[in-house]
Amino acid sequence: MMDMRITRDRLRNHFHYSKWSYILVIGLMMAVWGFTFSATAPETPREYKVDIYILSYASGDLEGWERQILESLPPDQQEINFLTYSIADMSGGQTMEILGAWMAAQQGDIFVMPMGIYTSLAQSGAFLALDKPLEEGEPPFIETVPIPEDFDMETLRVEYEVYDEEGAASLSDGICGVPLDSAEGLLDIYVVPEGMIASVTTYSINQRNALSVIDWILENKQEATLG
Repeated sequence: MMDMRITRDRLRNHFHYSKWSYILVIGLMMAVWGFTFSATAPETPREYKVDIYILSYASGDLEGWERQILESLPPDQQEINFLTYSIADMSGGQTMEILGAWMAAQQGDIFVMPMGIYTSLAQSGAFLALDKPLEEGEPPFIETVPIPEDFDMETLRVEYEVYDEEGAASLSDGICGVPLDSAEGLLDIYVVPEGMIASVTTYSINQRNALSVIDWILENKQEATLG
């Protein structure tokens, strides 16, 4: 009969030759636990956060910016998130495919992007018209923020389709972004401000606070602090 006794020597040999199997199993268990935790962790409702998509390389103290912006918003706001994507690493077609997927999934409250991408997305109706009041009786956003005197805002005017309650389309036009050229402080997070446009998405359910974020950048980041 085979000797099946568990002895100290047998245990030592078993763990010596099988330790990588145990390490692999433990690693897989930790990965599954991490995925489960992230999938079940409560997510901040969209009306209490602002997601800012920067279509450029960005680095530096993004978390510090997030904290400062959050402090400037109403107390019910819980999160500011900078998400950065370098379009230099994507081909033209790939860039538009990715952007289209984000728009279809209604991701992002603010987009910071070069003029060419702004024009393409604004013409699709993706962005809020900032030359029109957010609510009746309010001034348009572009009249409340600093705009460089030598910048022609009409270069940001686009035509786009709008739909009524019955789904019928008609053509409208508007200025759907603001230039960030004067926000030299963007250099502190390694974003070159020249030629960059900031817009708020039409599907954002936190548009007023998203506009406040753009206003904060234009008002508070006019000078770079890094040498």
